[in-house]
Amino acid sequence: MGMDKGLMLFNGIPLAQRLASRFQSISDDLFLISNAPQGYERLGIALHRDVHPNHGPLGGLYTALYYARQPLVGVVACDMPFANPELLQYMAQVAIDEGADVVIPRANGQYEPFHAVFRLQPCLAYIDEALTAGERRMISWFGKAVIREIAPEEAKKLDPYGLCFTNVN
Repeated sequence: MGMDKGLMLFNGIPLAQRLASRFQSISDDLFLISNAPQGYERLGIALHRDVHPNHGPLGGLYTALYYARQPLVGVVACDMPFANPELLQYMAQVAIDEGADVVIPRANGQYEPFHAVFRLQPCLAYIDEALTAGERRMISWFGKAVIREIAPEEAKKLDPYGLCFTNVN
């Protein structure tokens, strides 16, 4: 898009700041992952660079888990202005109730890993193994994890208009 999407304005507010304000009611462990921190410092949100640079989105997910302070970690992409805190809370409860390592929605036939919940351990170890093996695909390690898929009709109960997975692309 020619610019950092997290700094794009949405209703006059940078997307990253909009998301932080939407999710601050469900967690005090909010932070951004960016290898281009210029401009984010002014938002007042904790910021971390990738632990393993140049490993794409999987490296970013690893970094989010690496810095997380909670056993369940909700991950949301900064280009999803309608990301849904209630859905993320629901997915965290599903992870607790069902013992899932990953609770991930499926929309349009695809997983939505950047609106999902991950159990810190064992996911951090699984992703580390995948990165060490040279994997870069987001789901390359899913075969080792207990996955609980959230079907579209299940997500629709908390996101009736189906907007939460919409991104600015």
